[in-house]
Amino acid sequence: MSFVAKYDIRGIYPTDIDEKFAFRLGRAFVALFKSKKVIVGQDARESSQSLTNELIHGLVMQGADVVDMGLCSTPMLYHAAQEADAIMVTASHNPKEYNGFKLCRKGSVAVGEADGLTELVRLARAGSFQKPARRGKVTRRDLLPAYVSHVQRFANLKRKLRVVIDAGNGMAGLTVPAVFKRLLVEVVPLFFGLDGTFPNHAPNTDAVENFRALQAMVKKRKADVGFLFDGDCDRLAMVDERGRIVSGGGLAALLSSALVKKDDVVVATPTIPCPNVRQLSSLGAKLVLSRVGHTNVSHALKERRGVFAFERSGHYYFRDFHFADSADVAAVIALSAIARQGRPVSELVEPFEPAFDVEGHFHSDEPGRVIARLAKVAQGASVCELDGLRLDFKEGWVLVRPSNTEPVVKYYAQADSKKALDRMVRLVRKAAS
Repeated sequence: MSFVAKYDIRGIYPTDIDEKFAFRLGRAFVALFKSKKVIVGQDARESSQSLTNELIHGLVMQGADVVDMGLCSTPMLYHAAQEADAIMVTASHNPKEYNGFKLCRKGSVAVGEADGLTELVRLARAGSFQKPARRGKVTRRDLLPAYVSHVQRFANLKRKLRVVIDAGNGMAGLTVPAVFKRLLVEVVPLFFGLDGTFPNHAPNTDAVENFRALQAMVKKRKADVGFLFDGDCDRLAMVDERGRIVSGGGLAALLSSALVKKDDVVVATPTIPCPNVRQLSSLGAKLVLSRVGHTNVSHALKERRGVFAFERSGHYYFRDFHFADSADVAAVIALSAIARQGRPVSELVEPFEPAFDVEGHFHSDEPGRVIARLAKVAQGASVCELDGLRLDFKEGWVLVRPSNTEPVVKYYAQADSKKALDRMVRLVRKAAS
């Protein structure tokens, strides 16, 4: 069963998620949250239009007025959500056969498992609702110009840069041309045509094979930098001028250099690399750890009034973008930092790239048992149990945590030497055996 509902709702269409569920979800959303108005957007997946139609049908049937944004990115929806509750029809970076829903309350307050998402899914599946006093109405609005205007406020480019951007046939193909139109940037576009079948590569910034076209074009065009966006434009990945993939920590360091001042609060998950910890300390920032996941990080950033937050998966959150994540905002800030510092990207991020790192996963019906066994076999490590188990050794660290979207246990490790890395991986495998 692929249906998940932790930070949002996702599943295979039409096996796990179909038009009937979308209709009931709309009714359940209004019934649970008493929404008077709901903003709805959708990505370009083949199933998104029919799901959106039925979602809107359910919302208005239950008495809410709907603002239909049509095709948009998830960050566009977050920006629009300053005026009302909102739902985005998208499966983000998942393969083409998936679809789903990202939900937020007015003010782009993410709705996750701890905020009513479990009850919402229960209500939708039950399908029993009270008849409302009125039927809502639908209004179509183009909210791209307002989003572009807001994102461009983050730009501060002192010199012209050439950047290759791979939109992966996702929603960056809609937002990037508008965002970069008036900036001091020469954009070399790759796969900007919206196509929910993702014919060129999967819409996932995690997989190395999805970078190949971007890497080749960066080297061919002698670009300053290259960016890869995911399907709904809330994840960003980067390659340097040599076409080498920059780690999430490396891009976070670049963003930190542009955003963070003394006494600012920065939120990160337990996957934060040690070089990032040292950098934030040198900047005088206060580091706050959060559990992994959009709702967790966004809530933590807002609660602590932090300036910036990041996850190694490529989500970057900004106080001045409603405490939400936007790949467009991250790209604009990164380019501004590159232009200002005047050095190749490879030099800027090199201190923050791990000498040796690895990530992997294994299936387990008892992730808690695996984590408990790892804690017992690890000696001489400092322990963080905020989200899974992180063990910090003198020469590196390893994190093991259950996935919130798949039936697997994930592990990440970074070390100063191959020998130390291998030792930490052996610890994980021993605990999993």
